[in-house]
Amino acid sequence: MKSHSLRHQPPSQYVKQTFEDAASKPESERFAFLDEACANDAELRREVESLLNSLTQSGQFLEPPDEPTTMPHDNTLAGKQIGPYRIERIIGEGGMGAVYKAVRDYGQYQKNVAIKVVRGALWNEHILERFELERETLARLQHPNIAQLLDGGTTDDGVPYVVMEYVEGIPLDAYCDEHQLDISERLKLFRTICSAVHYAHQNLIVHRDLKPGNILVDATATPKLLDFGIAKILDASQQVEASEMTRAGLRFITPEYASPEQLRNENITTKSDIYSLGVVLFKLLTGKRPYDFRNQLPHEISRAVCEELPQRPSTVVLKETSRLGNENTEPKPEAVSALRDTNPHKLSRQLSGDLDNIILKALEKDHEKRYGSVEHLSEDIRRHLEGLPVFARNATLAYRVTKFVGRHKPGVAAAATIILLSVGGVLATLWQASKATKEAAKAEQINLLLQEMLASADPAKSGKDVTVVQTLDRAVERVERELVLQPEIAASVLHTIGETYLALGQYEKADRDLKHSLVLRQQVLGSEHEGIATVLHSLAFLAQLRSNHTEADSLYRRAIAMHRTMSPAPDNHLASMLSDYGTLLHERSENDKALQVLRESLEIFQGIGGNDSKEYAIALTNLGSALKDNGQLGAADSVYRLALDIMKRTLGEDHIDVAQAINNFAFVLVNEGNDDEAEKCFRQSLAIRKKVLGDKHPEVALALANLAGLILKKGNLDEAEQLSQESLRLYRATVNPDNLRLSSSLVFLGRIANTKGNASRAEKYLTEALAIRKKVLPPGHYGILGTEAELGRAFTLQKRFIEAERLLTQAHEKLQTTMGEKHQAPKTALNYLRELYRVWGKRGKANSIGGENPVNATPQQPAPIERK
Repeated sequence: MKSHSLRHQPPSQYVKQTFEDAASKPESERFAFLDEACANDAELRREVESLLNSLTQSGQFLEPPDEPTTMPHDNTLAGKQIGPYRIERIIGEGGMGAVYKAVRDYGQYQKNVAIKVVRGALWNEHILERFELERETLARLQHPNIAQLLDGGTTDDGVPYVVMEYVEGIPLDAYCDEHQLDISERLKLFRTICSAVHYAHQNLIVHRDLKPGNILVDATATPKLLDFGIAKILDASQQVEASEMTRAGLRFITPEYASPEQLRNENITTKSDIYSLGVVLFKLLTGKRPYDFRNQLPHEISRAVCEELPQRPSTVVLKETSRLGNENTEPKPEAVSALRDTNPHKLSRQLSGDLDNIILKALEKDHEKRYGSVEHLSEDIRRHLEGLPVFARNATLAYRVTKFVGRHKPGVAAAATIILLSVGGVLATLWQASKATKEAAKAEQINLLLQEMLASADPAKSGKDVTVVQTLDRAVERVERELVLQPEIAASVLHTIGETYLALGQYEKADRDLKHSLVLRQQVLGSEHEGIATVLHSLAFLAQLRSNHTEADSLYRRAIAMHRTMSPAPDNHLASMLSDYGTLLHERSENDKALQVLRESLEIFQGIGGNDSKEYAIALTNLGSALKDNGQLGAADSVYRLALDIMKRTLGEDHIDVAQAINNFAFVLVNEGNDDEAEKCFRQSLAIRKKVLGDKHPEVALALANLAGLILKKGNLDEAEQLSQESLRLYRATVNPDNLRLSSSLVFLGRIANTKGNASRAEKYLTEALAIRKKVLPPGHYGILGTEAELGRAFTLQKRFIEAERLLTQAHEKLQTTMGEKHQAPKTALNYLRELYRVWGKRGKANSIGGENPVNATPQQPAPIERK
């Protein structure tokens, strides 16, 4: 195998890494280390010793460069100003620079921050430009477990600095040891970290230097990831030749936690962070690292990481010593296990099996063999904690049975077990019966039974926790493997699974299985069939949820036309298709057509005697939404009250469809000026959705956004901002980045930022929202115009008066034309226009316009989507 020793890299990089390793040791041990590391290389030793002499302290928070700094990194900066920040004291120092605690005064309010002052020798014009481009992206990383990048720039002396959220805590591994957390507690804490890394990856940001020292845990047991994305700013590998990058000292990695591709200077992806997380988890559970290094020389570390197989965690915890570092300081098995509240042999048994395989899968040298995402890694840990089979192990029958027998947890885990066992049994029976007897009627009966059981995973039908999605994953695998010769039955089962995925908010999986079902049905049934129309209907609604409105419109029309052709008379299916299609037309502001389609849906329900059904009630709520936005508030109120009465009577109080109806009724109350009752409805809808769907579902994000809009209208900016941020985080984790619903949270955050006087931040939120709405909505839609009005206000507050006037004049005129003078949207735009002229100094124009206080205006958002 080819060696990838760092010894063969450019000398300056070797100097950097040797210096880093020496600096990490106590001063009393450094010369002994250099004797071994720099044997027969006097030049290397001179350079490293020169760097060591310039270092007064060593810290893990910062990575050392190839050159010493020219700026003092000590408390001589205490009391001085860097930009608007007043330095208090130094809190960390290393070769790359120093970190200071600082404070920014906001009148009576003070905000503590951490300022990283970076060595000027590391920066050039290209890196500064790259930093400016990246900083805005990184600043948008708003996650409770990520220390946010707040600001950055250069001092009056031209020294670059980065301003971050101040975190008071201790490194992850030290925290776990100090509190003697057991394996289960450590795994749960690690999953929290995974959620933060996954969030950043969804925002296309890779950390590149994950290690315990970059993960601090505070007094409330909340982990915070530091330096997220800083490595990307400092790593010019995408745009600078490797030799230039090395000469500038720009590869800021910690070799012991770096992936093989990082050490080989290859392209960095999210899979590199997965590898680093694997090393962190290994250290967290065993107290040691995956490789038995002979020493800490960089080229030895690189060779081991790139070429050697990592040790199994269950084995390493029983080893008395390791050759890594000073043998006397290597933790003994008894000490390691005691810190994990157990003994060495019990610890080994805990790690053996699932955890061995999970960690080793994360540590695969071939990045293609690692977990597909951090979310997948976290999910396998969850499965292990709940006694479920993990995907890192081969799913043999013996393994599955062992997991089932050993699992005694109540609730969801038990329910998922029963479903999975039942599904497996039914599928096996179906396969055997079909193969042996060819009895189509019997196969169809079994298929119907299977669909009923799979549908029980839909929380809207059963109220079970959405984690039964894993049951569906297993069912899909067996369908694709065992029903190859039964395409019609496979299509029906996949359609049921796809619909259930859709209900659970798993849109990618729903799209995959619904399209597979469509292909199978077309192969068996031809291009025109009632069964094909049913799948087209499901795909249409899915496209609508994903804001693919043009595709949704085409699919709805195909499904409706096909069903009319194939069915002799209007039925419940056609009525439901029309009801859903009406919501799309309403969302696209085609209100007249929407009202026509929705009324036809209700007429069909009434004609077939279905006017006391859940489907009829949902069609009523859809009609109510269209009536509300058409200004017919009295009619909308009556329709909603009737729908709610039917739903509560037929479904009970805690049902997802009841939550949706309450949500829509709240909008009527808002338009009637009954904000207090509306707030009660929004909160009730949110509580039901969380109870039924869990905390990580896009419908919960929608409920949070709707509540935020009302709280904003009532003037509670802080709560509205918190709700909007929570909604936005959840949307970013569950839907596509161009989803229409996500834009509502962005608009609210933009409006809040405007009201708080942070117009530049408002502009960022609103620009992103406007891009989404222009992509999804038709030209002239009130959602676009309302966003342009809000953006115009941001320009006003930034004194960009000409741009503001253009946007606000255009938005007001079009809103007034399309919605009428009495609607709140044109009133809001008019208020903003008046504010513009007042700030601009054109008081004559401002007084001639009139208008109200813009703070009291209600921002507009597209109507929520309801579903059968």
